[in-house]
Amino acid sequence: MMEMEKVFPRAWKAIALNQASNLQRLDLCFFGGSVRGLLALVPDTIPSMPQLRSLIVSDRSTVRMMTYEDIKQENIPSIRSKSLQELTMYCKYRYTIDTPELQTFAGALCALLPPDSSDKEQLELTKLKKLDVTVWSWKPADRSVFRRMPNLAEIHWDIPVEHDLFVAMCKTCPHLTDARFSKELVISNHSSFKHLSKLAQLRILRFSDIQYEDDVFMDLSKLSHLEELRLGHTHLLPVSLLSFSKSIRKLGLHIYGGVELSLVEITVRNLPQLTELYLNGHTVPISSSALRALLGFEHLEVLEFSHFHFTQSKFLEMNAPMHKVRTLRFHCCKLETKQLFGLQDKFPKLQNTVYEECEIDDEPKDDQIRTPYDLNVELAKRLNVPLVPNTSIYR
Repeated sequence: MMEMEKVFPRAWKAIALNQASNLQRLDLCFFGGSVRGLLALVPDTIPSMPQLRSLIVSDRSTVRMMTYEDIKQENIPSIRSKSLQELTMYCKYRYTIDTPELQTFAGALCALLPPDSSDKEQLELTKLKKLDVTVWSWKPADRSVFRRMPNLAEIHWDIPVEHDLFVAMCKTCPHLTDARFSKELVISNHSSFKHLSKLAQLRILRFSDIQYEDDVFMDLSKLSHLEELRLGHTHLLPVSLLSFSKSIRKLGLHIYGGVELSLVEITVRNLPQLTELYLNGHTVPISSSALRALLGFEHLEVLEFSHFHFTQSKFLEMNAPMHKVRTLRFHCCKLETKQLFGLQDKFPKLQNTVYEECEIDDEPKDDQIRTPYDLNVELAKRLNVPLVPNTSIYR
């Protein structure tokens, strides 16, 4: 760390003197050290880079292992640029932003909060279209942060989102076409879901897990342009499916407990046009009735199972083929084998069978050594022939 503190100022000075006027992209990635006081040198130089379009600052060690209180800052600098269009700040360093040309930002949401004393028109980031919230904020963000981005079209949350912030987003960002929550969304009031109707331009809506004290009811009837909806591990009330728009082509659904079959059957009746279906389970086998109900999706091209158990003969329980499925994907599933019976018959157009992070019973674990005997057992099983034991005549 001490060595970097000595080297970085000299290296930065050389960049500033020789490249400042021509630099269009600048990536600052800190490894084995911390950004801490070193980054304080950067904001003062950025205004002298008239062609700078992209700035990335990455210090993973502070994001993963430190709090803002651990990082001592004498002041909070402002990143000022009249040319910057893309800004990524993956670090736990406090700063503010004054970049009127900004189109894409990734970092802490509170960095976009308007300063206390400024001209309202100068505060607006009218060209900002894409926001990735990748780092926890150092102070609370409220609805005013979204008012600063009147034309925001995409927002991706890579941190947990609380109730109030979710409602503020729905009320203030009517132009959103893409909203994704890759961590949990914590809802304290069921009425919060009604605010989703204000996002009438949404094309893509993804949740990882909606945390609520009861099963979730959603009325998405106002989202008439929605093309992709992923609900992750959310426990959805089956009646919600009746409000889903016929415009949806890609659906991710958690099927669980006693409503597994109801969820699939209602989806088939209300959304027969689906081309991609992503089913999430609870590390148990999918029921035979739910599996057979999938046959109602006549246009399905991609079918994914996540967190299910599959025996070798499970797909033989389907009583008809799915003629249009081209990709069959298993994600975080437990399977007896990859040699599943009936795949070609049940999915005659199948082109890709994908296994992602799956546990395969007849394959060795990472720390398991396969002996010649293990290989012979596997070969005999695949050929459906008896395994002949070694005797002295063959030695």
